[in-house]
Amino acid sequence: MTCVEEILREAREHLLVAKSGLAMIVSGLGEGRIGLRNVAVFGRMVTFATNNLRSCLSGFDDWDIAAKRRHFDNTDCRYMNELRNVIEKQARTPVSMSAHIYSFRMGDQRKFERPPGATSFFIGDRNGGSGWLVPGPDGNEVPFYVALPPEIGKVTLSLPENGGRSAAECAGSYVAALEAYLDDLKRFAQERQR
Repeated sequence: MTCVEEILREAREHLLVAKSGLAMIVSGLGEGRIGLRNVAVFGRMVTFATNNLRSCLSGFDDWDIAAKRRHFDNTDCRYMNELRNVIEKQARTPVSMSAHIYSFRMGDQRKFERPPGATSFFIGDRNGGSGWLVPGPDGNEVPFYVALPPEIGKVTLSLPENGGRSAAECAGSYVAALEAYLDDLKRFAQERQR
């Protein structure tokens, strides 16, 4: 495997982690904050990995400056880079949660698998999930997450430090930009290696 192939493989693996983070945000199963961290941190690692191409490809720096400007010079991408710094340097993930309930009756709880010992049902916790609270072995209640059907309601993680934008929308935009950047980079590398 060549230097270029190895670096591009590593960058793609980081992108896969960022994409799985986006899936966690969208799932609504209480993994939204974790997913947002994965998108911000591993998304940035994509470009950290590709920076290693400067020793393998002639003209990489000039191409890369223009490509990064083309793909990442927008509000969502700048915010995700800032968020990565906040996560790593301040050890916090600034999100807020909102829930819009269209219709929920007490009988609707029967639609969700109730684990043994569950004490109560919740909608929209700090992680963006809904489900049952179950006493753990130490007596503390642990969430058992379930998917909230769209006819009941919608729980949204928002980014208060980014104008209240939806975490899923912002992270999705960033992941799409990373994917487009890597596609462009692959074409550039193929041209340089001929």
